Amino acid sequence: CILPCIVQFVISHVKLSNVHSPMFGMSRMIFSELECPVLQEIAVVAAPDQVSNDLDGETVILNVKTGQYYGVTAVEARIWDMLQAPISVKDIKDSLVETYKVEPARCKEDVLAFLQELSDEGLIDVHE
Repeated sequence: CILPCIVQFVISHVKLSNVHSPMFGMSRMIFSELECPVLQEIAVVAAPDQVSNDLDGETVILNVKTGQYYGVTAVEARIWDMLQAPISVKDIKDSLVETYKVEPARCKEDVLAFLQELSDEGLIDVHE
């Protein structure tokens, strides 16, 4: 496939400061309004119209529809890896709490904010 080559070329010619991070900016925070029982039923997965690549330890995501590319942090990259197959929001949160030993409420808040940004940018599909 030629898309990973294009992504690598674009990234190699763009300074990191030009890479948009989905964690920046305001969002409607629809995910954060979900109650716990509903949260367990929501499944998310990376949208088909994107490609991602790890370049020198940085995960970069390209939205093929818009041509916009995104750089993510290490923890966001971990979430992105989990999104390559359908997974519940609860399972993402539980995995991060176990891996990073973070406080569950804070983790839930951060995961939901990141998922909201990904959803707003068309990078994930949400299945109820």
